[in-house]
Amino acid sequence: MINRTKLLADLKLQVLDLEADLRQRFATNIDYKTRLTSDWQAARDAGRTSEDVSIWAEGQFTQSAVAWVLACVFVRFCEDNQLLDTPLLVGTDSRGQSAVARQESFYLQNPTASDNDYLRDVFGVATRLPGLSDVMRVQRTLLQAPVSADLGKQLVRFFRATNADTGVLMHDFADPDWNTRFLGDLYQDLSKAARERYALLQTPEFIESFILDRTLTSALDIYALEDVDLIDPTCGSGHFLLGAFERLAPRWLRQMPGNVNVAIQETLNRISGVDLNPYAVVIARFRLLIAAMRECRIHRLADAPAFTFHLACGDSLMHGYRASMSGVTGNLLEPQSTADHYTRVEDREKLIAYLRHGQYHAVVANPPYITVKDAQQNANIRSRYSSCHMKYALSVPFMERIFELAIEGTQANQQRSGFTGQITSNSFMKREFGKKLIETHIRRWDMT
Repeated sequence: MINRTKLLADLKLQVLDLEADLRQRFATNIDYKTRLTSDWQAARDAGRTSEDVSIWAEGQFTQSAVAWVLACVFVRFCEDNQLLDTPLLVGTDSRGQSAVARQESFYLQNPTASDNDYLRDVFGVATRLPGLSDVMRVQRTLLQAPVSADLGKQLVRFFRATNADTGVLMHDFADPDWNTRFLGDLYQDLSKAARERYALLQTPEFIESFILDRTLTSALDIYALEDVDLIDPTCGSGHFLLGAFERLAPRWLRQMPGNVNVAIQETLNRISGVDLNPYAVVIARFRLLIAAMRECRIHRLADAPAFTFHLACGDSLMHGYRASMSGVTGNLLEPQSTADHYTRVEDREKLIAYLRHGQYHAVVANPPYITVKDAQQNANIRSRYSSCHMKYALSVPFMERIFELAIEGTQANQQRSGFTGQITSNSFMKREFGKKLIETHIRRWDMT
């Protein structure tokens, strides 16, 4: 079974070592430094950031470090729960010998390769599996970071480490229920720097249920099942998305009892998520994959259909289609505007498709409450959301965004509206920055 506390503590140390390794590589590897500096300059020129390159690069080190760790975690979870036909990284019991033999064979064919080359080969094989292909694809850019041979060896040793007395693997990822909530722990606390930068915080299960009962379930009471869809524009590690899946899947299975796989894909088609943090999106995708396989009673990744997941990495405040205050719907993104710039990990087409004004029957979120430290980002958001006032917290523009993503009722039929639910700070009710939100926006919305 997964020891969540020990796993988190041990993996945090691996992330710190990887960050330090990539920091050193940035100083010495010309190609890596040139690529990151070019990405930073493009973001700077487009007005996406005002950070110095040294500060901006730190965020990239963290993202790539976490990507390497999570890729190993995904493989180990699949190995330990027998989702792989043969182990790739470690395996358990006698299967572990097969993993070691595979690595030795890899070195015979690639005599100059190192352990990080072997890990890239493992990740490549995982990417070609039907279920994992969409999950690992998101990681591809971040896994290009030139982790050193020493750190590759350290990662392999870490995931193969055994108890000296018993010979049992130090970390066991087997779980008879395929419970993936431990990934939420990793999402929130794997990197202190990322937690502070993105204000990472898991949604407690009782709050998730409370909100979904009053949004998704309420929408299902009014609309036909085929019409109901949901988005979480700050999806994090996917707690709301998993909760929505658990509510929608049984209804679709009852509607299509003869074709389970199609019913589950119909369920996934009605659940969308966006997050600024790349590894949050990766975790959410993996969790939905495992949930879909469990519901379809598929026990091998090789047998999994190529599920489609409607998740995107990107800034849900900056991208997508919005309506103006006058009610005219249009593309707020002018040619060559700040929001026309997309980073390597942002999904342009998906962001435009998922973030259209007034298209969802349920919109749920646990947005960050922090103020934006980057002066350019702060100004960009302020220019796009009229609710932003004085030293605003992000809870203000996100409230505006969440309401506008939901279907708007007409004067003649207010009952045909979408439902919104969010966890938010009450600071907008106590401090001056909430004045515009209250007087200009909340007065236009039906808060029931």
